[in-house]
Amino acid sequence: MEEKLLFKNVSAMGEKETKALMKTALVKPIILSSIVCPLCFVVLGVLWLLINQLSTAIWMFSFAAAFAVVFPVTIFVVTQRKNRKVIDGRRLLNTYEFYDGYMFIMTQTLIEGESITNGTSNIFYNKLNRVQVTDDYIFIFINSQQCFILDQKGMLEGELEKLITFLKGKVARFKDRRKVNVN
Repeated sequence: MEEKLLFKNVSAMGEKETKALMKTALVKPIILSSIVCPLCFVVLGVLWLLINQLSTAIWMFSFAAAFAVVFPVTIFVVTQRKNRKVIDGRRLLNTYEFYDGYMFIMTQTLIEGESITNGTSNIFYNKLNRVQVTDDYIFIFINSQQCFILDQKGMLEGELEKLITFLKGKVARFKDRRKVNVN
């Protein structure tokens, strides 16, 4: 017996969605990394100073300064380049179908009016890393590196608020970051 479709959403994956992901979900890890790692080099530099190893301490302070500046800029530039390669000249569409036990995702590329299916996946909710909800999007993280972006305006079946409540009950790490009062 086939499971009943509870919710369905179709969302484009473009530059706008990628920027929303960067702004919402990836800024905090990048900022944390660019503070914590240089701080470790500073601590090591101080330790080397304490044991009178000035040249090694200078290297540690140099690494700290370089890491604090270079790391966030590099992450941003590399991410933007990857996204442009994927997006240029094509339109990517994801279709999300939510069932009680799993979600089904179909990825398609639209080129000059033709639709090419790139792949499909069934993903069980207990395998999801986390879900974040903003005013415009729902970010569904498969792991810390992969994320699906649902445009809230792309609902075809079911109600948005019921989908959000459904996901909240299915996924252990759930964050609602909406600024708009839902109630």
